[in-house]
Amino acid sequence: MSSGGWISSSSQKVMVIAAQGSKILYSGDRLKDKILADISGDAFEDALTDLMTAIDGWITTSDDLEYRGSDEIDLALAELCNAGAAAFTALAGPDPQRLRDLLRGVVYLEVKVESKHIPWEFLYLGAADEAVDLELFLGSQMVVGRPSANNEEYTNTPGGSNDIEDPADASKFRVGVIEDNTLASARSGAEREIFVAAGLPFRLMTELTRPTDIDILKEFLLRSPFLTHFNCHAEIDSIHAGYSVRMTNRFKVTRRQMSDVQVWEDSVIFLNCCHGHGMLHRSTENTLANTFARKNVGVVIAATHRILDSDGTRWASYFYEALLAGLAIGPSILEARKRMIADTGNPSCLVYSFIGQYNLTLGSIALDFAA
Repeated sequence: MSSGGWISSSSQKVMVIAAQGSKILYSGDRLKDKILADISGDAFEDALTDLMTAIDGWITTSDDLEYRGSDEIDLALAELCNAGAAAFTALAGPDPQRLRDLLRGVVYLEVKVESKHIPWEFLYLGAADEAVDLELFLGSQMVVGRPSANNEEYTNTPGGSNDIEDPADASKFRVGVIEDNTLASARSGAEREIFVAAGLPFRLMTELTRPTDIDILKEFLLRSPFLTHFNCHAEIDSIHAGYSVRMTNRFKVTRRQMSDVQVWEDSVIFLNCCHGHGMLHRSTENTLANTFARKNVGVVIAATHRILDSDGTRWASYFYEALLAGLAIGPSILEARKRMIADTGNPSCLVYSFIGQYNLTLGSIALDFAA
């Protein structure tokens, strides 16, 4: 293996143990004498606060880009890039070029420990106050694999083939789609059309109205062995243990309720809704994404911030186009980001984060199910 370095703090230990080819792995048991950066320092903490403020500013600007003037858009982008560059410099310390060199050519970066949210994708590898280049965001060049937080309170038994009375029926419907009918994309069928156009069979969640309908949701998830796509409205909800998701016609499911459902191991969960792995309160342990990740699913894809409904649908179409063409999850995420940024000039797609198996494909899930 080539040489690497540590990123460490009193509460976190993240180490580069391999910087070879296209992959960097983080661990906490080697190369302890090579400090690459310190994520516990005040400079990095302050820079992160500024970066998240800039991200929020850009998301707000992108909510109605067609009504913004070019100067306003350019200013918001410049502020985002400058804040990302400052955060990267604060992370890298006195020699940021060393970290840039280490990351050159990497397409997958795996973080083993992350006790607070770090918007890795928005770190900017260019210099502040230079011409904006959206390809210099870290998330434009690589996929960051975030860790799954462990919490015994939410340990659950994953679903399996024995949980379904008729496996043949389950195999007929490889994909489950759950939507919030208050969203324009749900009413128009825009995200369902992605699967229709690909010829991929899917089941659509029926309308949920009563509290006891949570059992319908549980059964639905057990009959979606390959992939479950959520096109829903999610919100940070302090009353209901952090998060809630609105499904079908404003039927609210809390994160705690979601912790009791069973899903298939190695399946894909796409939370195409705001704040699925939310950054607003900085903690990553009790997010909706980690609620699913604890169930040993193959992959969870979730947004760390708000995402405009139309932007979420566009990014999902790019992602599934790549995935259904045979690319693995990680490369599909990167391809979708690159396409969206190239087509729209909007880096909001960098809010989509990833937990799980970088090289997982729908074909490999199908083989596991058949076995």
